[in-house]
Amino acid sequence: MYRSKHVLCANVEVQTWVVAGLPWHIRIHRVETGRLLDTAEGGFALGQENEMISKIDVAGAMASTAWGTSGIKDLLGYRKGELVWPNANTNLLHPRTVLPMLTTTLEPGIHWLVSAVYGCPSEGALDIQADQADEVLKHSPEQDLKVKLCTVTVTIVTHTGREIVLNLQ
Repeated sequence: MYRSKHVLCANVEVQTWVVAGLPWHIRIHRVETGRLLDTAEGGFALGQENEMISKIDVAGAMASTAWGTSGIKDLLGYRKGELVWPNANTNLLHPRTVLPMLTTTLEPGIHWLVSAVYGCPSEGALDIQADQADEVLKHSPEQDLKVKLCTVTVTIVTHTGREIVLNLQ
């Protein structure tokens, strides 16, 4: 597990915990803001091709091209999933990309954002990926990575069996 703390400006502080795993990882953010704040959290940029499979639902957003599959899922259920097409040449590997993203607007106060982020390179034809891509947003990676979400806590069980509890209040 990785933890970081950032002061984005005078009245916005973000603490982040990352629970690593493959092909999913979980990000937990504690955002303390003194002002109205628009947020956007992205998955992995994916090289854009002529053929693309995509899905946006209440859980999040995903895209699959010949390069692989990328997705992001909101685990607390109040952010909106969308796909973003960044400007050309903003990625070192691909001139055009697509980026799964979660967005919301936060009122002043303390907020918790928890997401699962999926990234998997291509293993073959796009039609083979279509079968697995449809399952991405239906999957529950928090169970695989031993992260328990409750109304007042997030509990993370490490690979050594140690429990880390984050108080959401």
